[in-house]
Amino acid sequence: MKNKIFFLPASQIDNTGDVLINKVLLDELRKQGELIINDEKKPDWFLEEIGVLEAERLSSNTSSKFYDYLQSQMDEQKDLYKFFLVIHPGHTSRSGYKSALYGDHGFLITRFLRKLKRNGLTILRFGFSIGPFDWLNTLAEFFYTTVYKKYAVRDAESFSLGKKFHFRNMELMPDLAWSYKNTSSLKDKEDPYIILSFRSNKFGSQHDSNYLRPIIEHLKQILPKDKKIKMVYQVKFDRDPAVEIFDNLSDTFDIEFIDKKLNLQDASDLYRDAEYIISNRLHVLLLGMVQQTIAFPLIISGDNDKIINIYKDNNLNHYLLSSLDDHSKNILKMAEIIKDKDIHKLGLKDLINNNDRSILDMISKTFV
Repeated sequence: MKNKIFFLPASQIDNTGDVLINKVLLDELRKQGELIINDEKKPDWFLEEIGVLEAERLSSNTSSKFYDYLQSQMDEQKDLYKFFLVIHPGHTSRSGYKSALYGDHGFLITRFLRKLKRNGLTILRFGFSIGPFDWLNTLAEFFYTTVYKKYAVRDAESFSLGKKFHFRNMELMPDLAWSYKNTSSLKDKEDPYIILSFRSNKFGSQHDSNYLRPIIEHLKQILPKDKKIKMVYQVKFDRDPAVEIFDNLSDTFDIEFIDKKLNLQDASDLYRDAEYIISNRLHVLLLGMVQQTIAFPLIISGDNDKIINIYKDNNLNHYLLSSLDDHSKNILKMAEIIKDKDIHKLGLKDLINNNDRSILDMISKTFV
């Protein structure tokens, strides 16, 4: 019996990190069966970037809504296919009674999905992190996890949190970014350069200069003055912090501002050829690391838990830089890693291969 896989892609489309992990997941799901991807309210550029084929679009198959079509296909083709619903990767954090009742992980959708599960649908989610939840959304998420066959989080802290609240069907896997392959040709080698990319808030999209100020002051102390720096952003809302950092560094450093939201290929190529990266965006860092580029998180403990947890899970704690530490401590830490970068890159190669195998094994074995 063949597999038919219905996929709900990310709702946040202005973040190249979400493009990255959705693309990786789709590339692997395509090997496991026939795909139907919900393209409702998704722009063509986003669907093209994550690699959606025309025949895989919901709109190419029906004028019906996503779940209506899923139900009708299950009714009509239950003897021909096994049916799967895969929810997009990313992060889940919720609060408020409206989210708990009516949200996409709320009590009402759980009730609906439970009915589909009873009719033979297998529901899966790969490569995401969770928390925090308020008490009502913790309860909603607990019931929501009961409809899954596999609820595979991407870091040990999320796994522990889920176990604490008795979430069901939990498994632990690496972030999907570790399976990304940049297949573009290597370009002529530029002079060495450093990549900077930052958000200016703990969460959300609101630019906060006060949040950014200690990061800028720290960068002034730890960046070398004899190296080219490229200021970039791969999230739409990171343009304002990019401008502010550039303005504050341009008098002292040789810095170039690439003033466009990087798509996945542009970001991949830039990060691959960089000497190293400093960022507080998880998938800026991982998109560098997966190409064996040294990537230093400049973080604030408590604000960047996704980064901290994934780096710790991969024994990369020594890369973590705190903007609250004395700058001399971070300069020394960076210098030691850069001095032995060839050794560290060999270690990264092994880490990439191990994580890639784990991801592919988990996905392929799910659909056997």
